[in-house]
Parts: sequence; structure tokens; C-alpha cells
Amino acid sequence: MLNINKILIIAISLLFLLSVTGCTQDSTGGAGAIKKLDTSATTVSVNDDGTPPVIPTCSDPNTYLCGDVTLDGTINNADIEYIIDYVFSGGTAPTLMCAANVNGDEMVNVSDATYITNYLYQNGPAPNCVSVCQENWVCSDWSECTSGTQTRTCTDTSGCGTNNDKPESTKICQTVSDTPGDFEPANTNLDDSTPSYLPNCENPTSYVCGDVTLDAIVNVDDAEYLIDYVFNSGPAPILSCTANVNGDEQINVSDATYIVNYLYQNGPAPNCLQTCKENWECSDWTACVNGTQTRTCADSSSCGTLNTNPCIKRMCQASVLPVTEQEIRDTMLQTASSN
Repeated sequence: MLNINKILIIAISLLFLLSVTGCTQDSTGGAGAIKKLDTSATTVSVNDDGTPPVIPTCSDPNTYLCGDVTLDGTINNADIEYIIDYVFSGGTAPTLMCAANVNGDEMVNVSDATYITNYLYQNGPAPNCVSVCQENWVCSDWSECTSGTQTRTCTDTSGCGTNNDKPESTKICQTVSDTPGDFEPANTNLDDSTPSYLPNCENPTSYVCGDVTLDAIVNVDDAEYLIDYVFNSGPAPILSCTANVNGDEQINVSDATYIVNYLYQNGPAPNCLQTCKENWECSDWTACVNGTQTRTCADSSSCGTLNTNPCIKRMCQASVLPVTEQEIRDTMLQTASSN
């Protein structure tokens, strides 16, 4: 669900761009631009009715115009809208998928619509339907868990020289306890990087902090799970403790952000240990003396912090009780007798 939401946002943005740029045709670019590729590089002629003189075929690049999804001999808004309709609304697939693969990644998706939009309106590169080198990564087994980290080496057997699809070569880990303690044995084993015992929030050694999906790896899937839970009412994490990656005892978008920063911005590793919760207990207020009352407060949790410490001093005004006639008489008699 999350990936669809992301793509829908992109699609809506593209459609908005098309709507505000108008529909005037300008062969030199600009609003509603209709562009043709350089015919010196790609020989494509059209008949008077705008149709190609020969049947387009992906096996011969000279029979079609890369980016001309509608096969009308031009690259324009209609090609963008065709791809969006195909990707999001179950529309008809392009007659020539090769003509729609404008970024050369051998897939037809919203990226191709974005590519054409950038070409028409942002002076982006011309469509290039030639397939790019396909990476083929082969990885070794994960190393033992050392200092909370496992590593492996990955090699692209295609030798493309790019890292677009390179798998993760480092992941955080926690050594699983050798003794089950209060846990029940799970039907899993360490050979596939799964815990030996059922994860339990009461024992941090039974789970990996940040591993929201419980696949023993902290990756983008965990961030997506949290976003789906927070914004789309998706299922709650099975272990809430694994999702509390910043230790604030709450699960919200900040936890997803924390994981993304850790994975891609060299941010700190997830830390699910809960922060100490202050528990302040105070004595009664003293009598009002010189306009001030005081009390003593102590944190029974002994956190050593003052984040929620109560007030221990306040201003006051001594109350004046009404004096009765008898009290006045007694005071006068006492004063007279003392004299």
C-alpha cells in the first residue's frame, strides 16, 4: 500500500504539471511542447495522416520514436498521460513497450512518465530506450555478529560499474542468548538469520532494535512498515519495543525517520532501550513564612534527571483570621495585669 501511495503522489504531481502548462503546441519547447527526436539520429518519417509508413517493431529502432508511446510520430503530453493511465488505472499497455521505456531500465512505470515530463518542460535529457547494463549482484554469506554488526561482500558479475541495485553489505545484529530463559523455542534457526527463540520485549537479546518486520534485518521495509502503521492504519508492530527506535516510548513517524537516517545518512544506530521514567514524590507544603512556602521532592526512580521535577517553592500570603470581641477583651486584661 505504501509504494502505491508514493507513486500516486508522483502521478498527481505530473498531472498537475500538465494541467498548468496548457496545451499550446510549440516545437521549440515550453508549455505543452511537442518534440520530435533528431531525425538525423533516428530516421522516422510519417504519412500525411500522421501514422508511420511501416509497422513499428522493437527489433528495429528506426521504425519507432523513443518516447512516442501513442505512436503518433511525436512526443507530447499524450504520451505522459498514456503511461500514467496504464500504470495507475489499468489502462491499455503501450503497443510498443520499448517506446515507453524511455529511461532504458527495461521497465515501464511512473519513472518513464517523469522522464518525459522533464524532457518536455525541464530541459531534461532526450528519451533513450536503449537498455542499460543490468546489474547482477552475488553476495557471500553474512559474517558472525561482531560488535553489533554483520557484513558480507557483494560483487556485480555484470561489471556495470554502477551500484543502483547493490544489496546491503552491512546490517546491525544482536547476539541471540544461548539460554532460552523465559522464552519458548521457535521453529527457526540461525542459518537463515532468524532468532532461535520467540522475540520478547522483556529480553533485548531476543530481538534486533529497529527490526519492525522481525526478519532479523533493519532495512527500508521497517521504515515503510512504520509509515503504513502511522498514516494508513496498517497493522501495529508485533513487538512495539522493536519499533521504539529512539527510546521515547512512543511509536510515530520520528521512529521511521530515525531508521532512514541510520540507513542512508550515517545516523546513530537504533536504540530501543527505554529512557528512565522519573517518579517524583513530594512532602506537604510548609506554613507560609515571609510570603513563601517550600516542600521537598525526591525521584523514587533515581533517574538523575530533572525533566519532570515538580515545583518546590511557591509564593503565598499568610491568612489573617478574624479577631473576636472576647479575644480583644482577654488581650486587654492580659496587658493590664502585666503592667
